[in-house]
Amino acid sequence: MSRTRSRDTVRCVIGHSTNAHGGAAAYWILVITILVTDQVTKTIAVVLLAPGVPVDLPGGAVRFLLVFNEQGPWGLSAGRHARPVLVLLTGASLLVLWAGTRRARWLSHTGAAALGVITGGVAGNLVDRLWSSRGVVDFIDVGVGTLNVADLGIGVGVCLLVVEMG
Repeated sequence: MSRTRSRDTVRCVIGHSTNAHGGAAAYWILVITILVTDQVTKTIAVVLLAPGVPVDLPGGAVRFLLVFNEQGPWGLSAGRHARPVLVLLTGASLLVLWAGTRRARWLSHTGAAALGVITGGVAGNLVDRLWSSRGVVDFIDVGVGTLNVADLGIGVGVCLLVVEMG
């Protein structure tokens, strides 16, 4: 498949194109916003919450519960070498995301936003893996597991991509 034909196919799937500067600006603003918000909220959680001690919020659907996740996403185990393996895989995924957005002049604002919040979320969890041997800080308990702002960013970004492609 030619490069032009491939790019046209992707344009049809992702959505209307936008100028490269607008998409790039939205992307970087969201990467930085998610990364900083994630790190600030994790720091607050570590300072204010005791590990394993739940704090119920009004309504009962969500509570705060500080846990340190040494495993991969969704609790997937990478064995005793989990930390270096996850750092390498996460770093590689960041490079793929960055390279993809750098070449994607066709990217819509919604697509740029989706990739921006995903990249910010991945970067936020990578910072935890690099700086702490305890693992990624999770503190938002929604009943099916604990997560953090980075995880929320990744989830919202994936949903945006699904909507954009639909």
